[in-house]
Parts: sequence; structure tokens; C-alpha cells
Amino acid sequence: AKRAGMEALRCLGLQGEEKKRAKSLSGGMARRVAIARAMLQDADIVFMDEPFKGLDKENREKAIGFVKQYAKAFSKSIFMLLTMPPLKPPGRCPKAGAS
Repeated sequence: AKRAGMEALRCLGLQGEEKKRAKSLSGGMARRVAIARAMLQDADIVFMDEPFKGLDKENREKAIGFVKQYAKAFSKSIFMLLTMPPLKPPGRCPKAGAS
């Protein structure tokens, strides 16, 4: 279990941070630790609510890659709640038959 945890932290770019207390980590680092902890649970199904929120592009891509790789390797089903930024309202539709 310890080896898997260390490997997860490495994949998420947290090598060298293993001995730090959780409350001393930055928000993004704490988020990545939470992702590692969720994926390392002995469960076939993992539910994640906005797991990548607040991560910069580089760390978001690492985290997404880690989740996909780990889910595939250990046959886990992942359910994620992801919100999208608001979409611009569409323009008006032309009336039927109008050209």
C-alpha cells in the first residue's frame, strides 16, 4: 500500500512532499492528494465531485492521466461531477421557412 501511495504521489507531481502535513500543502497540492487517496481506496466504483477544480493546466493534465491510467489498470468505474463554464446564450433562431 505504501508503494502504491508513493507511486501515486509521483504521478501527480508530489514527489518530495510525502512527509508534509496535509494542512501545510497548497490548495492544488491538497487537491491532488485527495485524488490519490480516492483512487487508492479498495473500491470498484469511485465518485468524484469536481476533482480537478483549482488545478493549473499542467497539474490538471497529470491528474486526469493518473485517474484514467489507474482506473484502467485496476478496473475501477469512475463517476465524476464536472461543471462547465456558462455557455453564451444562443442567438435567435430564424422562423421556419424564412431564408
